[in-house]
Amino acid sequence: MPAKTNNIEDLIIKAVAPKPQETTQLIAEINKIRPNTTKQAVYACLRRLAKTNLILVNRQIVSLNLKYVDEMIKFYSDIKHGYTQTNYEGNFIYLNNGERIVYYFKNSLQTDIFWTHAISILVESLKEKTIIYNFNPHNYFILYNQENESKVIEKIVNNGHMFLISADNSDFLDKYAKQLYKDEKIQYHILDKRLFPSNNHYFNIIGDYIVETFFDKKTADAIDKFYRDTESFDSKKIEELKNIISKRGRDKIVISKNKARANKLKKKLQKYFYIPKEYKA
Repeated sequence: MPAKTNNIEDLIIKAVAPKPQETTQLIAEINKIRPNTTKQAVYACLRRLAKTNLILVNRQIVSLNLKYVDEMIKFYSDIKHGYTQTNYEGNFIYLNNGERIVYYFKNSLQTDIFWTHAISILVESLKEKTIIYNFNPHNYFILYNQENESKVIEKIVNNGHMFLISADNSDFLDKYAKQLYKDEKIQYHILDKRLFPSNNHYFNIIGDYIVETFFDKKTADAIDKFYRDTESFDSKKIEELKNIISKRGRDKIVISKNKARANKLKKKLQKYFYIPKEYKA
């Protein structure tokens, strides 16, 4: 279920989804949910949404851009088809120790949606507070979708868990991403050398579960180059990154339940972090 939000842009889209709205009515509806929201703030969001082609504004009438709607329908249809092809029913939660299940995706945007979903389900299944491990050659998720990434990690730490992030590159953007994590239950370490020889292998460890993501090699190489060539970060760089990860490829997510292997990977990573007593097994 999507998280409830008072974000003005989300409220605008929700308000005009059933039918077009006059701007005055739209502002009134938003004020019911988000009191004291100014007209200027709403108009600024309308301009941003129109610029990204999510909505159309014509003679003070706001409506969803039907072309955008059609694209989203196709997008989610493709994802649903991908899940069906891999027999997706959320059944990874019922894996026995030593079992695994594999999912394939057409691009890294689709991969990230499922990856986030799988992590959320596995975190919710935890009975006790624990440590969630996250390993990335490059932690680019916080850069192109900071709000969504922050919500996922906020959910983790609000449930009493720690979140330990390891990255094994030290380009400008790797260091920049580290500054975006503020919570005391989040630690971020840049490794001195690669954990794996490949540049497309990412994983999370949640209890005895390992969620491994293998990105298309061309996508991973393009991300590497993007990181090597970037010495600053702004909205143009976000669009450049989104363009890289939205290109067609073949990504794979492997979800396994393997206590021995999970513990082995945890030992490789936990030595770089301060672990409070209450989190030590």
